[in-house]
Amino acid sequence: MKIRPFVSFNLIFSFIAMTFTGIVLFIVPYGRIAYWNSWTLFGLSKDQYSELHVAFMVVFLIFGLIHIYLNWKAIFGYLRTRTRLVCFMKKEFAAALLLNLFFFAGSLNYIEPFNSYFNMYNSVKNYWTEKLGEPPYGHAELSSLAKLCKKTGIDIDAAQKTLKIRKIKFDKKQTLKKIAEHNNMSPRDVYEIIISKK
Repeated sequence: MKIRPFVSFNLIFSFIAMTFTGIVLFIVPYGRIAYWNSWTLFGLSKDQYSELHVAFMVVFLIFGLIHIYLNWKAIFGYLRTRTRLVCFMKKEFAAALLLNLFFFAGSLNYIEPFNSYFNMYNSVKNYWTEKLGEPPYGHAELSSLAKLCKKTGIDIDAAQKTLKIRKIKFDKKQTLKKIAEHNNMSPRDVYEIIISKK
């Protein structure tokens, strides 16, 4: 097996995977909304996309370093002058460095066009918030049924009765997330059943 094509193909595949998962992470709802609604895309959750993105970033990093190692002479060749001296002030090097510094500084300081990009990012996130709704409080899906009822002022006995009538399998010590998973629904669906008889 030839090493250079192997490295190149791994860079291409990991680049495609990172790009795809990065786009999904751009459009995914905020965590509290995604978890509350059991949000998925193509059967994968927000956390799974995050994990895939990080995993392929590691693949990209490893093969990127190997690529640099295999092409070290060519890279240094780009920096050599006619007198064969290495010069970091070559136009291409300086232009690449400035472009990356612009992206770094622009992202941190909300300079245009980065400000517009982040506004679009927030608009996408807010769309999901409006469409799917907010949980009653942050990470409510991780609360037990008892804690949820206490924090939201719902009578625990009435909530349990309603869930039993609707044939929802539960234990009041289970988190809303676990109750939802056992009944093939989202934490939001379970909550809406409970508040329907508040």
